[in-house]
Amino acid sequence: MSRKAKFMMSKFTKRPKSFEPEYNYFKNDLKILQNLNRVLPQSVKKYERTKKAELGRRMQRLDSQGKRELRKFIMSLRFGRCSATVGHEDAARILAEDFDLFVFTNRSVMFIREMSLVYLITSYEQFLESALETTFMTRWETMLANRSEEQTERRIERQIPLRLIFESKNLESLKRSQIQERARSIVNRSDITNLGEYLRKILDMDMTERKDWKDFAERFYRRHLVVHNNCYPDESYCIKTGYKGERKRLDVSNEYLTASLNLFDQYADLLHRAFLKKFGSGRR
Repeated sequence: MSRKAKFMMSKFTKRPKSFEPEYNYFKNDLKILQNLNRVLPQSVKKYERTKKAELGRRMQRLDSQGKRELRKFIMSLRFGRCSATVGHEDAARILAEDFDLFVFTNRSVMFIREMSLVYLITSYEQFLESALETTFMTRWETMLANRSEEQTERRIERQIPLRLIFESKNLESLKRSQIQERARSIVNRSDITNLGEYLRKILDMDMTERKDWKDFAERFYRRHLVVHNNCYPDESYCIKTGYKGERKRLDVSNEYLTASLNLFDQYADLLHRAFLKKFGSGRR
């Protein structure tokens, strides 16, 4: 079996205890997002031209009443009145499809870029979460590296619930559930700055000292705006990033997304090398 075939099959078999698979999955996701950002705008423009040509041909086939109502409606729009109505069924359908086309062509590319940013960060977090799980399986003491967090937790919250103990089939499955919960907690419940501090403690490498760290961290705060605030900066974003601009919509432009993809590519390589240097391949 070829190396490529073995790699593809690994997705459908048990989760390998190595840093490599999730790193490769993230790099593949990155390539997909890069190609999507490159190809999508061209595809939307092509679709727009094709659809407009089709609507034009259908307009030409309208009967005299349909053409008259359509012409009157378009003229009212030009003068800003929008007072004319279109009762002709075929003409009304053409207008509706033309409006949908306008919305799609003006919003779809931006929508995909926004969702690409969200997916990019989610995929990176999954890669990091998997790397921590693999580390915890062989170096359980790294689970307790964040002392400041540990001090704020009640002892009872760190105990294993009795339900999990009795429902687990064996010790291995119990360890796995606790490891997954701990890795998920570190990645998903930590601010990116706190996460950087935690990684410094277990990897002996301070990513927050890099010149591009603020740009990297800003992407995480921007994701919050995309998901929860329609891309408008809120007070939390301004405080955490130091943003002092206008409170206008922060669009995810082609340049911004391209820079984000390159930035996360570099940080994935950086993190991958750091885990390998510190803990080896990650295999037990």
